Amino acid sequence: SGSDRQPLRTARATAGAGRAFGGGMSAAASVGMSALASADLACEASVRTPALGEETESGVRVMVRFRPPITDEEKADSPAFVLSSGGRCIDSADHRFGFELDGAFDESASQEDVYREFGSKSVEDVLSGYNATILTYGHTGSGKTYCLFGPGDVDSDLAGIAPRASEQVFAHIAAEADAGADYVMHCSFMELYCEKMRDLLNPSSQALRIRDVPLHGLVVDGLTLEPVATAAEAARVLRAGQRSRSVAHTHVNEHSSRSHAILCLHVHRRARDGCEPFVGKLALVDLAGSERLGRSKAAGDTLEEAKKINTSLTALGKVIDALAERRQHIPYRDSVLTRVLEESLGGNCRTTLLVAASACSQHQHMTLSSLRFATRTRKVQTRARVNYTYSPDQLLPLVGLLQRELAMARRQLSRQSFDGRSQHMSCLPSLDTDVMLDESFAASPCSTTASPDSRKISGMRARLLEEEEEEAQQPDMDDQPLMAVAAETLKGLEEALIAQDEALEDARALASRLPMDAAAGEAAGLQERWRALWSEVDARSMRWRLQSERHRCAK
Repeated sequence: SGSDRQPLRTARATAGAGRAFGGGMSAAASVGMSALASADLACEASVRTPALGEETESGVRVMVRFRPPITDEEKADSPAFVLSSGGRCIDSADHRFGFELDGAFDESASQEDVYREFGSKSVEDVLSGYNATILTYGHTGSGKTYCLFGPGDVDSDLAGIAPRASEQVFAHIAAEADAGADYVMHCSFMELYCEKMRDLLNPSSQALRIRDVPLHGLVVDGLTLEPVATAAEAARVLRAGQRSRSVAHTHVNEHSSRSHAILCLHVHRRARDGCEPFVGKLALVDLAGSERLGRSKAAGDTLEEAKKINTSLTALGKVIDALAERRQHIPYRDSVLTRVLEESLGGNCRTTLLVAASACSQHQHMTLSSLRFATRTRKVQTRARVNYTYSPDQLLPLVGLLQRELAMARRQLSRQSFDGRSQHMSCLPSLDTDVMLDESFAASPCSTTASPDSRKISGMRARLLEEEEEEAQQPDMDDQPLMAVAAETLKGLEEALIAQDEALEDARALASRLPMDAAAGEAAGLQERWRALWSEVDARSMRWRLQSERHRCAK
């Protein structure tokens, strides 16, 4: 190879490489890792505050990690891939194939190296109010589960992405506690076994189903959400789910995962003084490894499991192809796996893919397949937004702003209708409709007594309309609380309703002295106008108050 390329085995582990790769390699961890040397992604880095309504488009981040050889046969094998000194390009040893990704780790990379470069960015996104997903992909025995969860006896050096992520989240929560921030965290853990969902925290539950909830996206109904208050409690949840997961022994892998596992960490920051509330979710997806049935020598139940795994991974590949090519139809429903991952692949999420692979020549075909999948996935674009949860003080001004925009639209519509065919004017539930009703009321035979109240109502509403028009002409509202404006508008409408009610009572008294037929017609008209005004005020006040009460209960 050229001077700028290094074999992936320049720093092979000398002890324990067959049990776990990446540990005890600090002396050689710098080989081929210049990307890591330039990264400054400490877990205690500050997390920016999310902006209201913020939405960003970004591509899926893709990285690859090569594991060291484990068996004697692999140790005697020659490397089939080389890594460039820039840490992003992977070429085959014969230079027939080349791939450029967002990052690459050679055999010397430790678990901490991978997390600092790969996992901590996703956790920072979640702590900013976004949804984030980390997927591990590769052939069976490539080290996906080890990268994501670590070995069974987790310690500080060999811990995977999941336990390190929970530690970073709780460290951030503790750091913000002094600033008045209040967090609530839950965990869920499920597996997809033979295209069926199974709750790993409650294996007896059989009532899991996928639902599309407005404003929340896809959720798995019936899945256990376990509250956790410390990193130790999150680790216990992880171990409990791992014990319930389906594994089996195959010719290729002694502890082969026979299902896709999805661990979710839900982070909810509640509203406090100076803190904006949001909900972030981190999904850690351990995909079962694709396997060639001839090599794994699967039989019986293991064979059926392998078929289901390969079928779901094929469906995943089709979805990735459709997203990368921006096709109009995306076949999410071809598999339970792709349906569950719909938000992660093409929705409201920032997604990262870690491809686990082997550089040995005997695995060259499967590693090439994984790298091609990684290249296609890198073309996928997602649009993520901050999952901001509105407080009552923020929701009421938004409702008031929408109401004013609706009133302006209705005024324009009523004026156009009046100019074109005034004889067909109908009573729209808007402020202008009520003003016209008052004008007709002032012209009635009862106007001698009711006209002062009518003028008072018309003047009050005219002032309200002028205030709404002035505010509508200012698209960039200042920092004064819009809630006060909405409350003042509501108060004015209620006062107008009371004045109209008093005028109606006076009109009824005068109508008794009119001729019978005239009195009946006038009373009916007055009653109809009063009902229109009452409906307007009641509808607006009820909407605002219901929203306030709903968020007060949720809080």
